[in-house]
Amino acid sequence: MARALADAGGGALSPDLALDLLLHETVEEARQATRATGAAIALARDGEMICRATSGNAPELGTAVDTTSGLSAACLSTGAMQECSDTETDARVDRDVCRHLHLRSMLLVPIIQDGIACGILEVFSSQPSNFGPDDCRTLQSLADDIVNAKKAAARGVPEDPLLHEVTPPSYEAEIATPEESRTSDSTVERKLPAPNAFTPDTAAKNEVLTSALVVLVIAAAVLLGVVVGVRQMAIRSAEKAVAAKNVDRPPSPGSTATVPNSDQANPAAPKRAAVQAPVGGLIVTQNGKVIYRAGPAGEATPPPVMAAAPNRLLHRVDPEYPESAKSQHIQGAVELEAQVLGDGTVGNVAVLRGHPLLAEAAASAIKQWKYQPYSVNGRQVERQERITVKFSLPSS
Repeated sequence: MARALADAGGGALSPDLALDLLLHETVEEARQATRATGAAIALARDGEMICRATSGNAPELGTAVDTTSGLSAACLSTGAMQECSDTETDARVDRDVCRHLHLRSMLLVPIIQDGIACGILEVFSSQPSNFGPDDCRTLQSLADDIVNAKKAAARGVPEDPLLHEVTPPSYEAEIATPEESRTSDSTVERKLPAPNAFTPDTAAKNEVLTSALVVLVIAAAVLLGVVVGVRQMAIRSAEKAVAAKNVDRPPSPGSTATVPNSDQANPAAPKRAAVQAPVGGLIVTQNGKVIYRAGPAGEATPPPVMAAAPNRLLHRVDPEYPESAKSQHIQGAVELEAQVLGDGTVGNVAVLRGHPLLAEAAASAIKQWKYQPYSVNGRQVERQERITVKFSLPSS
C-alpha cells in the first residue's frame, strides 16, 4: 500500500504519518511499563538515525542519534541490548547532556528487522539503576511490535543505507551460502516486467489502494484529536470539581486551607507577586505554586497554603528543618521531581539540586504525600511533579 501511494505521487510522508501514530503510542507504553521518566524511538531515514517518537525527558523529535560512538553505536553494531546504570560514572555517555535532561540511567534495545538493526528503542530515568530484567523483556517485546508496524506501514520502501547488518546466533543456521542460493538450472530465463511498467489494471488497483490509505490516515488523525480533546475535558472537569469542593468546605483552625487558582480561572487577571520565604522558616512550591510555608520557631505560623486543582494534593506531610542544618547555618532551596503513580501515591523522588542535608528532609516528607488518583479512559496515568522547598535561617 505504501508503494502504491508513493507511485501515485503521495511520497514517503504518507506511510510515515501512519507509522508515527503507532510509534507515539508505543513510546508512551514503553515509558509507563518500565517506570521511566522518558522514552524515545529512533529509526533510520535518509542516511541518519532520527528520533521519530519521544516522551518525557528524552531527546526532541527529529534529533539525530550518534551512530559512531557511545551506547547507540554499540547497540546498532552488535544488535545487543545496552544498559547504563549511572550516567555519572559511565564513560560511554555524555555526562553534560544527561545532566541537562536529568538522566541517571538508561536502557537501549535494538530494533532488528530481517537480521538488520534498523532502529533503537530506549528508555530513561532520573534515578540510577532504575531498570531490571523484566524491563528488558518488555522493551524486547515492544521492539518486535515496532518491526511489525514498520513492515505494515512501509512495504516495498527501499532499504536505508545506514542500516547495520547483524547476525544473531539463532540465525546462523538459516543463512544460505552463495553456492546454495544459485539456481540449479542456469539455462532457464525468466522475463520480468520493467520496474516502472504499468497496465490499466495495476493503475486502477493503485488508485483504490491510495484512496483507502488516505482515508485511514485521516481517520487516525481525527481519532487522535478526539482522544486528546476528551482527555483535556476530563482534566478540566476534575480540577473544577476539586476546587469547588475545597471552596465550599471552610477550613478548621490550624488545618490546611485550599484556595482557588484565580490566575487559571481568569487568564486576563493580573499576575500575582512572587511569594517570599519567611525569614527563619521554609516555603514549599509545586510547579511554581506555593503549597506550604512556615515561620521561624517560636513565632505564630499562618495556616499552610496549598495550590488548587492542578496538583490535586490530598494529604501532605510538612518538611522539617533539620537541626543539623540549622547548627551549621545551612540554608537555601531544594528542587525535586516526584513521580506520582496512578493511585496517587508518590514513587521515586529525584533531587535535582540542593544541599544534601536539606534535600534528605524534603524528599522524606514528599514521599509520604498522597494525590488525587488520575485516570484516562479507565486507565490510571502516572505524572511528574516539580517541587521546590526553600529553607531560610533568621538574620543575625
